[in-house]
Parts: sequence; structure tokens; C-alpha cells
Amino acid sequence: MLNTHVDETRYDAVWRAAETYLRARKNDVHVPLSYAFAERLLQHHPEADRDIVLLAILLHDIGW
Repeated sequence: MLNTHVDETRYDAVWRAAETYLRARKNDVHVPLSYAFAERLLQHHPEADRDIVLLAILLHDIGW
């Protein structure tokens, strides 16, 4: 059976480490919105690697 439980704190350490590098683009809104969209897309694409998709969203603006 597919485990549908998602640990919402799984990427907290990554977010905390990246956060200071994300301030140039007002990512306090951009990244959380992008993260929410990615979660919705993952529901429609269960074959996608959840860790890769969500970590890519968290880190995609590093150094912008």
C-alpha cells in the first residue's frame, strides 16, 4: 500500500540553510507558493521523485 503520509518538517533543515541566500528575490512568498504548486503536481505524477522535486523547488533561486 502506498504511504500517503507526508512529513511536513522533512526539509526544514534545508530551508533554514538556504533561507539567507534567498532574500534577494522576496522568496518569503515565491518559494512557498512554488512549493505548494510542486506538491499539487506530484499528486498527478506519483512516479516523480518527491525528494528531488521538492528540494529543487527549495533551492532553485539560490544565488539569484
